[in-house]
Order: sequence, then structure tokens, then C-alpha cells
Amino acid sequence: MYPIMQVADIFAQEINIAHSGADQRKAHVIMREVAPYLTVKPLRRKHQGHEEIYKPIAIHNALVLGLQQPPVWPIPRGKVKEVISSMKMSKSKPNTCVFLTDSEANIQAKLMSAFCPPKEVGYNPVLNWCEHIIFKLNKELEVKRPAKFGGNVHFDDYKELEKLYAHGELHPADLKPAVAQAIADILKPIREHFAKPKFHAMMHELEQLTIKK
Repeated sequence: MYPIMQVADIFAQEINIAHSGADQRKAHVIMREVAPYLTVKPLRRKHQGHEEIYKPIAIHNALVLGLQQPPVWPIPRGKVKEVISSMKMSKSKPNTCVFLTDSEANIQAKLMSAFCPPKEVGYNPVLNWCEHIIFKLNKELEVKRPAKFGGNVHFDDYKELEKLYAHGELHPADLKPAVAQAIADILKPIREHFAKPKFHAMMHELEQLTIKK
């Protein structure tokens, strides 16, 4: 029933663009296949002087992993994609994800406790965030480390970072704080926005509404 409910929800809300993770693609394929045949809540638009039913657009982002260790490690061969889909970042597991309004200290704490095995690039949440968040938005990452461990290193290409990590030339203890700082910097404008009295009050009201009784 869940995929059917997902599809029905899109048409009930008259959504033109369905935006989600790549794991929702199957539901969106159904959405587009049934769109021309709906008699209840179809999407309609004016085109060349007459009304027509049209299909919603589907946009998919790569899944961003939660920071927790998978239930089985190492992951069996051939199961990596399946595990990635099941271990995506979720607000239902607050210690394994970062919220838009998390403080810099909270972000640091979550990243420092993240699952990040040395030399592992096939399944590594911290590297996953580098690839899909940091290098997509910032295009670079600065890793600060003591001179005895090689000194600071600057990356402007994800593959370069991945290669160095895979060879053991970059340790998780150096990567984690760098990623935490980069994420905190990306979210800084949002934190500042919701720190304003008006928007802080709105957030508090929303939190009160969502607290389980």
C-alpha cells in the first residue's frame, strides 16, 4: 500500500515536481504511468488553447547515508546498494543525521562519532557526505592536521580525497573534524536565520506540535 499512498499523495496535493532520493524512483515511475488515466485529481494545464492532463516531473538526488554503522559489517558482496538504500539519513535517527538548525557543537559531536572505517571507500558515510554535499556545494575541503601527520592538506576534487583515504594517507580522526566544520559552515546562514526572534518562535511552536504526547 505504501507506494500507492505515495503516488496518491502527489496528486492530492497537486504537486508538479516530485523531489526525493533515488530510492523513491519506483513510486515516481508509477506516478508518471498513471497520470494520464486519472479521473480523480488529475493534473491539468492550459496548452494551445485547450486543457490537457499532464505528468508530474520527478527529480532524484543521490541518497545521503546516515552516520551509523550498518547492522552487518563488513557488508556482504553484492549487497552494498541494498544497504545504502536502507541506511539513508533519516530524521527518525537524530544522532545519525544533521538537522538544518543543529548547532556547530552538535554537528561536531555527530561527525566525531560517525562510522568512518580507515581506508574504506565503498561504504563510508563521512566520505559519502563529502561527495554529495561538500564537493557539490563548496567544491573544496580543507583538512587541518599536525605537521607530524603530514600537515594541512587541501582538496578541490573528491576523487583525489577518496584516493588518499583509500591508501591510508588520510586518517578518520583528521577527516571527521574537517567535514564537520565544512557542514557547519554550509548551514551557518540557516542557523543565523532561525536564531532571529520571529523565526526562532516559529521553530519552537513547530517543535511543540511534533512532540509525542
